[in-house]
Amino acid sequence: MMKKIPQALIIAAIVTGFALSVRQIRLPGPQYDEMLHAPPAVTLVNGYDRRQGIGLMIGRKFFPFMTSEYVGALRTYLLLPAFFVLGPGVVAHRLTTILLMIVGLLFTAALARRALGDRAAVMGVWLIATDPTLILVTRNDWGPAAAGFMLRMGAFYFAWRWWESKGSDNAMPAAAALMLGLGVYDKAHFLWVVFALLGLGAMAWVWARLGGAEFPRLSRRQAGLAIAGFILGASPLLIFNLTHDWATFRSVSLPGEQVSLELLASRVEDRRRAFNAMFDTGAVFHWMTGERLEPNFKQTRSLLLPLTLASLAVLLFAALRKRRPLLLAMPALAAMLIAQMFLTPRPIWIHHTIVLYPLPHLMVGLAGALLWSAAGRVGLKWAAGAIPIAAVCLAVTLNLMTMAQFHRALAQGRGTTGWTDAVYALSEKLQSEYADRRIQLLDWGIYNQLELITAGKLDLREPTYEIDSASDPAQILSRLAEDPKNLFILHAPEAANFKQMEPRLELAVRQSGLVALPEIPVRDRRGRVIYRLCEFIRPAER
Repeated sequence: MMKKIPQALIIAAIVTGFALSVRQIRLPGPQYDEMLHAPPAVTLVNGYDRRQGIGLMIGRKFFPFMTSEYVGALRTYLLLPAFFVLGPGVVAHRLTTILLMIVGLLFTAALARRALGDRAAVMGVWLIATDPTLILVTRNDWGPAAAGFMLRMGAFYFAWRWWESKGSDNAMPAAAALMLGLGVYDKAHFLWVVFALLGLGAMAWVWARLGGAEFPRLSRRQAGLAIAGFILGASPLLIFNLTHDWATFRSVSLPGEQVSLELLASRVEDRRRAFNAMFDTGAVFHWMTGERLEPNFKQTRSLLLPLTLASLAVLLFAALRKRRPLLLAMPALAAMLIAQMFLTPRPIWIHHTIVLYPLPHLMVGLAGALLWSAAGRVGLKWAAGAIPIAAVCLAVTLNLMTMAQFHRALAQGRGTTGWTDAVYALSEKLQSEYADRRIQLLDWGIYNQLELITAGKLDLREPTYEIDSASDPAQILSRLAEDPKNLFILHAPEAANFKQMEPRLELAVRQSGLVALPEIPVRDRRGRVIYRLCEFIRPAER
């Protein structure tokens, strides 16, 4: 009976994480990048003859390979089962990303129980399953991060299973490599994980050669299967780069920037802020809701960072004292991931730094289990065991309080103009009153959400980039405005991303001799105008 308690506690943690994720699942309103992979999935489900992204037309259907030069179309295909069963929509979309997180948590729990023991697994899984940053970044998966979390933990789990078998399990290296290949295809920055895992393996091999421990032998067959698995998983990305002059690797820095030590040094503060925001949990909260995350206890929003630093000290002390370098495997893996982030020229944010998860949480669990065991040997088992348990319980409580703040903000109609519930009112109005019109979206941040919510039934156009890059934007806008079939949608001025678009449109309308009909505002639940519907006619037509 006692052996089933850790399993029950872990299941309870994962169920809690799922419950925190699905509550008010349609809020905040979907964001453009969050739904980036949805339009091609809608096209595939409904059988539309549309080409979106980089891929192949097979018959009347378009099968995407890549969403951008460094983001693959994996999530498009992961969305298909939910879209077929539930129909395209925000609920089906977010359920998919939440379930990807849950599978990642199951891999985390299985790995932690095998590699770290039940005590460490229970503490670590409760910390990660309730972590607001993980929940918000994967639930509203604008990164993308959910599939990466699942694939990362799958790769770690299968790699450990091979190590645990002392190299006798032929399937595990191939399974781990397939997960790594799919992760790289999902998003190229997953290469950080590949290199960190290879680096950790090299360190373990060197330690074994120095007589420190036995290193499992990777047979030629296992190596061959692993290489084949990685290539299979990453094949769409590899094919894309072979046919597009290695565009993924040329995008490692922003256009016009020269990679240099000076550039990397200028990004150090950017990295520090990203890590701080990830551990603090307040940045994603503020970005989605527009609300400031209040401290849960005095000035404390999260205990993850101080607990991680304390755990590093415990693990280092235990590894040196007991001559158990394996205790430093997770800190070493984390250090290699962090080093690569600091060596990456391109700007990064929380959806990149979260590749570090769940290493901090598992390190806290392992350090707590070590303290518990050490105290037990000197007769202080329950007293010392209470300390790590109390620390983890307090950290989990703060996590739950943060998520309560988040859902309270959603219930009050909070949400930034990027994550706005006004998109639901907009889609309803367009479908009921303008279904036969050609809808011109004159700003970034509108198309993907509308395409998903309306299941691709509207004639949506997104000419923003064409207009912005044209030598004569007024000419294009005049042609569009003169066509009475066109309905224009703009953001409210304070929400606009292409702020020069509205004055350009006004100039084009004046030059064409057109007049504007009264604008139709679309508001969010708080009454703020988010979108405006605009039409233009010639004076004689009034």
